[in-house]
Amino acid sequence: MFLSLQASIGRMSDPVARPQMENFIKRALTFCEELENHHNREEAFLFPKLAIRMPEFGPESVLVDQHARVHVGASAWEKYLHECQVGVKKFEVEKVREMMGTFADTLMDHLDLEVFELRADKIQAKWTLEEFRK
Repeated sequence: MFLSLQASIGRMSDPVARPQMENFIKRALTFCEELENHHNREEAFLFPKLAIRMPEFGPESVLVDQHARVHVGASAWEKYLHECQVGVKKFEVEKVREMMGTFADTLMDHLDLEVFELRADKIQAKWTLEEFRK
């Protein structure tokens, strides 16, 4: 979804038609909410279980640090989008691009690292199927 939002904002230029802006903001705010919920679930349920045998998921891990760094940029972006939605701030395409850029690389690096760390061979080396299902 993030890449789709990046592509959308990449095609926009100021001034943005109100329906286009409203659609973008709605999609972006949904993304922010889903991302936050996803990270919260990982840190509350999945990562602690994995960290028992895989320190790369522990509370001091790169993955958790990436969550925090993404959160800083995504939260500022979300606040700006809310302010644009209610008319407190003017929606500016370049500002949206810049704000997305503050966490885009970290988010992409994070996704790559999670995919790497959650490979079947890595999980199977630490857990049996029955253990992992519990």
